[in-house]
Amino acid sequence: MNHAIATLLNHRTYRHFKTGLTLPPEHLQTIINCARQAPSWMNGQHYTIINITSPELRAGITALQPANPQIGTCSTYLVFVADLHRAGLCSRAYNGTFSAAGEPDSLITAVTDTALAAQNAAVAAESLGYATCYTGGIRNIAAELVALLGLPENTFPVFGLCIGTPDIEMQLKPRLPENTVYAENRYPEE
Repeated sequence: MNHAIATLLNHRTYRHFKTGLTLPPEHLQTIINCARQAPSWMNGQHYTIINITSPELRAGITALQPANPQIGTCSTYLVFVADLHRAGLCSRAYNGTFSAAGEPDSLITAVTDTALAAQNAAVAAESLGYATCYTGGIRNIAAELVALLGLPENTFPVFGLCIGTPDIEMQLKPRLPENTVYAENRYPEE
């Protein structure tokens, strides 16, 4: 079996990380490079990745997310932001209005681009031997994150990604039966 497929089939979520460890800069750069290679609608790359390196900021986010203490213990914490702000800047630079910012399809596009970049980052991190954990709960503190991270209009923090060395071994979680999530030509029978 090839390495990429083995990595994907062995994905598991880790919430317990060894503390005090850092990713080598070249590993972090590889993870970011892989995230940036994700597919993107019209190559808009409608996301921004913010690496939370400040211990005080990381502690503040962890305090706002008590159900996600792994934010404070993982080696690297990346916040993935759906970002239509850059597209608006480009539009205005060419005297456009960027009216698409308020359209539902634009939101779907930005969130999809963000999710694809994050998944590439997670697969890259796991391929390098690290454990990962998405933290979708940060959407519940979006207003606070907008202020803490200085997010401009037309951006939204979608989720975070914890990366680090696991402290405990996790089992693969069961998946729904294939016939409930995969079908041909029509929605699966109930």
